[in-house]
Amino acid sequence: MIDNTKYNVAHIGGRSGSTDFPKNIKLQDSINLMIFEPDKTCTQQIQQANPNAKIYDYCLDKSEKQRKFYLYKNRFMSSFLESSETKLDLYQEIDGMDMSIDEAQKIDKITKLQTKTIDQLISSKKINEINYISLDTQGSELDILKGASQNLVEKIISIKLEVSFIEMYKNTCMFKDVDDFLKSMGFLLVDLFTFNSTFKERIPQNFRGKQIPVQGEVLYILDPKKVIFKNDINYKQNLEKIAFTYITFGYIDMAYQALSLIKSKGLNFNSDHSYQKFLSKFFYKIKESNSKLPKLWHENLINNYSIDVSKLDTVITEKYLKKNLLHRALIRFFIDRDNFKRLFKSYLEKHFLKLRYNIICLEKKSFLKFLKRHGFTIAVDAVKLKLNRF
Repeated sequence: MIDNTKYNVAHIGGRSGSTDFPKNIKLQDSINLMIFEPDKTCTQQIQQANPNAKIYDYCLDKSEKQRKFYLYKNRFMSSFLESSETKLDLYQEIDGMDMSIDEAQKIDKITKLQTKTIDQLISSKKINEINYISLDTQGSELDILKGASQNLVEKIISIKLEVSFIEMYKNTCMFKDVDDFLKSMGFLLVDLFTFNSTFKERIPQNFRGKQIPVQGEVLYILDPKKVIFKNDINYKQNLEKIAFTYITFGYIDMAYQALSLIKSKGLNFNSDHSYQKFLSKFFYKIKESNSKLPKLWHENLINNYSIDVSKLDTVITEKYLKKNLLHRALIRFFIDRDNFKRLFKSYLEKHFLKLRYNIICLEKKSFLKFLKRHGFTIAVDAVKLKLNRF
């Protein structure tokens, strides 16, 4: 049954049963999960790992046609693309062994697959609309996204995919190609994680150090301000789903911005699903907070540290004054009273900030409990990290 009011997640390339959308979120009744894997021998394993998911054996591409599909010795490297003509001379550690990338990418079998596009599957109502899509298709990720161009921005508002920094396959899309394409459509690059997984020279394991990143994972989420207002229903639904995505991956400020745009139109949040009810509570926890915003640096510039830091302070350079804080304060007072007042004011502000920090901590702890109760562990860790840097 097609249901586009829920938050619809799709993972392309589900051979091992893994997906890239966090499973620990407690609002699973609001989430539809779809997994695409053309190899039907994997279906049972994928379903066992994801009992609530809908499994499709469609092979996705930028257009509908028959294409050669290369099955390599390492099935996880199988792709529409032929392996690189250039000898890579790279190795990876796999299950305690060293795997040669060149050997792993040797063709074991060539088959033909009938491809479909995401746009065609959605328009013919064979699948739900997609809001979040993750892709692991060994070099054809950008082609699949081009086959979803009618739904990008309008419905697909978040994309996570593998990218390459070297040409692992012939004519593979590189990170720059993906980045240029998605940024041109209003997506923000919010995260980039490299796989430091390859090395050029085999030496004993106990001597090995850093490894070379040849691939990575990137996460893009639509800029809330790029959502075009067509009607109340569409505008609210898209921004709520964008906000939900940002919270899921720990970007609290961007989630709040998306929800603020809804309120700026005089609209109320939807409450049909649990994730929408959560978003309303999330928004008002921040909006009704007693905490004040920090001062803007450029509007409250008493002294410009970036300029003054390199100036010589004659008082500090006197060795005998380094022994006693009171002496230093008195010398400053008699030598340069304006400077003394500035430093004393700065000292008091810092101590006042510590007191305010304790108040803020109580509010933040309540907010963290709220996020944790709903299973947003990435967001909890992100807020905790910021709290520790206060």
